[in-house]
Amino acid sequence: MNSNKIFTVNSEINITDIIYLTKNDARFGIITAIRLYGALNLKKMANILGKSETTLIHHLHELLDKEFIKQLDRKKLGKKGERGKFYGLTEKSKKINHLLTQEYWGQDHVVKIEDLKRKTAEEFKQAYIQQLRSISSVFPILNLKAMATLNKSIMDITAQELEKIINVLKVNKDPEISLGSTTLYVNSIPVGNHSHVLRIVELTVEYLRKLTEIEQEIRADLKTMKSKNAETLTQFQYVYLGTAPISSDLHSKEVKSI
Repeated sequence: MNSNKIFTVNSEINITDIIYLTKNDARFGIITAIRLYGALNLKKMANILGKSETTLIHHLHELLDKEFIKQLDRKKLGKKGERGKFYGLTEKSKKINHLLTQEYWGQDHVVKIEDLKRKTAEEFKQAYIQQLRSISSVFPILNLKAMATLNKSIMDITAQELEKIINVLKVNKDPEISLGSTTLYVNSIPVGNHSHVLRIVELTVEYLRKLTEIEQEIRADLKTMKSKNAETLTQFQYVYLGTAPISSDLHSKEVKSI
């Protein structure tokens, strides 16, 4: 595949923009921090990301030049007493962030589990290859890498906050925290045949289906809450399910990357 070809994930977002943002942790960290906290100045960004202001200032200027962020009017933000320039996301960045937090493996790409259960090992492999062909036409692997970068960025920021909260707790003070929870779960399960894989996939698909139902219920509830000016936050779920290695012979052959 021609590496110079420009991929578009929809008519308004260019894959080259996603590549640019996610190639650097500090750069994408700035975007993620503003998305989570709203308008920020350099000092607050450095504090949230655990990086020096000197490290971030170069990336800020680049993001401004490329119109991923914009400078905001401090007075309109109600931050008259705070020093420094404040920055917010442009529409371009908002659309990219929205894109990377949607479920790509939706109804069009989830093969019915019951159909897979009736397949032989070889038929199962061919069905998987066909699914990858289908996904690659609408979901370049670069987007998958971008989603992984987004997840890392959110986890890095969360880890910084948790460290600060723990330090406050050490001196027997109650920190100001928002509602919510943070859970990290990593597991590896040995599998010997496609039926083992299917059992795990079936459970995961059911979990995602149930999560979607809960999301719809919560969104409906939030419409009522907004009328009461209730604060809303974002609960992130990042689900990765995969077998490694996917193919043992890929590493013994010359394979051109995308």
